[in-house]
Amino acid sequence: GLYDGKSRVPLGGVPAFVPPVVEVMTHELAHALLADASDDRAPHWFQEGVAQHLEMRRHRPNHLGYHREKGELLAFDSLEGILTEMPDAELVGLAYHQSAWLVWFIEDRYGRESIARLTAAYRAGRTTDEAILGALLRSSSQVFADFADWCAEAPKMVTREDIVVYEKGSIPGLDE
Repeated sequence: GLYDGKSRVPLGGVPAFVPPVVEVMTHELAHALLADASDDRAPHWFQEGVAQHLEMRRHRPNHLGYHREKGELLAFDSLEGILTEMPDAELVGLAYHQSAWLVWFIEDRYGRESIARLTAAYRAGRTTDEAILGALLRSSSQVFADFADWCAEAPKMVTREDIVVYEKGSIPGLDE
C-alpha cells in the first residue's frame, strides 16, 4: 500500500478481507488519520511507527536486541533520512522495524496519551527534538538512550489479542 494524500492499495480482485489485506488497509488508514491529525507535519519515522502500531497485525517480532548488540540502532535523524530517501532496502527495512518498536516503546514508557501529545506537537509545527521534549519531558537523545536500553530487554515477539484504539478527541484535529 501507499499513502500520498490518498490511500492506494493494490486490492483489485481480492475476494475477502483476510488478515494480510486487513493489515494493509488499517496501516494505510492510520497514515491518513495521522496525516490529518498532524496537519501532515509528522516525521516519517513517527508516521510509519504509528501506522504499524495501529495496523491489525496479530504477531509482531522484535529483532532490535540483535541490532542493538551490533550497534545498528538508528538515531531519530538517521531514521528520518532513511525513510525519506530510501537509500537501501536493508536500511529501509531496519528503519521501518525500529520505527514500529520506537512508537511501541514511547506508548509503553510514557502512556497512550504520549502519542496524542506528539501528534499535537507536530501539528503545531514542532521539530522532532522540540516535540519529544515537550511531549515526553525528556530530550530526544535521552529518549533514544532509554529506548536502546529497553531494546536489550524488550519482548522478542508481541501477540496482540486486542486492537489499539485511540478515543475520539484524544488526538487534537482527528475529530474535526
